[in-house]
Amino acid sequence: MKNGDPNQETAMKKLEGKTAIVTGGTSGMGRGIAERFAAEGANVVISGRDEKRGQTVVEAIAAQGGNALFVSGDVAELETNQKLIDAAVERFGGIDILAPNAGILGIGGVLDDSLEAWRRTIDVNLHAVYYLIKLAAPVMVNAGG
Repeated sequence: MKNGDPNQETAMKKLEGKTAIVTGGTSGMGRGIAERFAAEGANVVISGRDEKRGQTVVEAIAAQGGNALFVSGDVAELETNQKLIDAAVERFGGIDILAPNAGILGIGGVLDDSLEAWRRTIDVNLHAVYYLIKLAAPVMVNAGG
């Protein structure tokens, strides 16, 4: 706020110099989160399974003056989460914010859904969150976070 005017944009963005990982960042809420973090000055690493949609988000963020990187993969796999961590550290120097947003719907009911559909839902909506936190926590703690 300059000269006491609350309508003026601040000189420093709230997340300037921070790095965020946003899973499910290629559409919907995940894309909105990624774009907002970037608008606030954060470097953003997004994940998704669709390379084209991922690059579209990266280009949209860059067009607004932000920094973003897309990592393709399935966050239900530990290896994809490790790729996200490695990309954030290599490209931006660390991790400050996690937004494990990837998720799927599809549970119809016990009588209708297969065990495989149930497992997939749990893998994406639960295990993927744990994997990301488990892998990112040591990096964040070692950086003083």
